[in-house]
Amino acid sequence: MFSPIARRLSFANVVSMLALFVALGGSSYAAMKVGSDEIVDNSVRGRDIHEDTVRGTDIRDGDVKGRDVRDNTLTGEDLKESTLEAVPRAEDALTLQGRPAAAFLGSDRQTRTGLIKFAFGETKTIAANGPFTWKAACSDDGGGNTRLTVTVESTEAGATVGAFDPSASGEVSPGSPVTVFDNAAPGPIYTIAFPLSAVAPSGAAPTGIAFAGLQVAGADCVVNGVLWP
Repeated sequence: MFSPIARRLSFANVVSMLALFVALGGSSYAAMKVGSDEIVDNSVRGRDIHEDTVRGTDIRDGDVKGRDVRDNTLTGEDLKESTLEAVPRAEDALTLQGRPAAAFLGSDRQTRTGLIKFAFGETKTIAANGPFTWKAACSDDGGGNTRLTVTVESTEAGATVGAFDPSASGEVSPGSPVTVFDNAAPGPIYTIAFPLSAVAPSGAAPTGIAFAGLQVAGADCVVNGVLWP
């Protein structure tokens, strides 16, 4: 036996109901299948995209421009250093006041003696370059004075050594060292003492400077200098 509702349904009622369901179902299907072709250009905004859903693979190479990035949002970690070019207005980016690196003396072209300490009675080599060797001797001069004596030796004849005291500058030859510094004082004292400079016929011409100390740094004598070939 049919219910009262079933008895009132006609063929037209059934067809219209089916059409309604198909229409509704089709709209839902379409909503789930909308592609980029169905979206009007420039109609999708940031608020329409769920956070953290867009990846680098979703963006075509070259599509993001500087104007698309908010100021001060990129850091060094976001950039690939090898893709960066020299800053055009940085005058010292590749040179220093227009001079290339070759115009300056690098640390690999200088010799530092370091702080050399002496006890009374010790003699040590403090520097050597080309045919030249500088040696220092520390001694107790008596009366509370400490003496430091520095000599220069050369393996090349006809060479000349430099000294702050012109009378100490002179020719140095093999087997005939020249004294370029000789001073005694009670200490403590630490001061510029003598040049590490000499010149030879072969063209060897080291240049440098040395400090000397008496009764400093826990030692009877000290020498500290730097030499440029």
